[in-house]
Amino acid sequence: MTSPGKRGIDGHGESPPRGRRVVSADPVAATRAAMERLLALEHVEATGSWTELPHGRAFHLESGSGEPLLLLQGAGGGAGNWYRLIRPLARLRTVYVPELPGFGISDPIVPRPPLGLHAAAVMAQWLDANLGDRPVDLLGTSFGGLVALRLAQIAPARIRRIVLLNAAGLGRGIAMSLRIAGIPVARHLVSSPSRRGTALLFRGLLTSDRSQIPSLQQESLIDYMWISARGGAGTELSHALGLFAGIRGQAEVLGQRELNAIRPRVLIVWGGADRFLPPRHGPRAAAAMPDAVSLSLPGVGHSPNWEAPGAVIDAVQPFLDVP
Repeated sequence: MTSPGKRGIDGHGESPPRGRRVVSADPVAATRAAMERLLALEHVEATGSWTELPHGRAFHLESGSGEPLLLLQGAGGGAGNWYRLIRPLARLRTVYVPELPGFGISDPIVPRPPLGLHAAAVMAQWLDANLGDRPVDLLGTSFGGLVALRLAQIAPARIRRIVLLNAAGLGRGIAMSLRIAGIPVARHLVSSPSRRGTALLFRGLLTSDRSQIPSLQQESLIDYMWISARGGAGTELSHALGLFAGIRGQAEVLGQRELNAIRPRVLIVWGGADRFLPPRHGPRAAAAMPDAVSLSLPGVGHSPNWEAPGAVIDAVQPFLDVP
């Protein structure tokens, strides 16, 4: 999408603006520009496309060549969340990065429970429209991991392998702040996100070891997540948060029988210092699946795709290479 020394498709260079932030009044243009700036920091070259689905339009990035690998982001931001992995993964596969409905610049849906299953149904429609009946591998992080598992349930013949990064849906455990945010009295805050609140979320829950994330990238990530949330459908996101978690923890959890029935090979990678979701969920879920292994990344938090992209590639590449 962008390359060093060139302007992106929205006319923005590779570095985020210095000094006072100027955010476009057009939420789609502002979010796309923030994504462009973030991708340029890792010299990502990708094409952006739209797909018409029954609920509206879905945006995705595409890069590389070879067998298809689908990246599913967590709840926050959009396709730009994968900015540190798109380029190295595109050397191995054709990487598709669709934005879940209501995130990034994709059109929202009215969320309904179970939330992960609802999102997976939309992603199945996206697969039908873009890849036909071709089998795919999945890489999902956080909420995107739950969506990946649900896709394996509703379209088992389509999914070959699954990589989960700190995936949701593998146990009720979740940070207390998210339990509180899921109750009605607090959900209204989601409708009016601030950059300061986004920065606190990024530093307090979404990451633990930021030593390998350059400061400019950190600021660009925070900008991207804030601008994306600011331009999103606040009512739908607030409702979705209430469906995702409450005072009892995660609302949608795959039980033992469901995990036993997962047929694709699964690699579970978990940051050992995750403050968002308990690391114990990884090995426990792997033990319940017929063909799964679990790997811990010591010192890494909830976002290995940001904090330790090299370690993620080292784990993912041999897993994808096995026939």
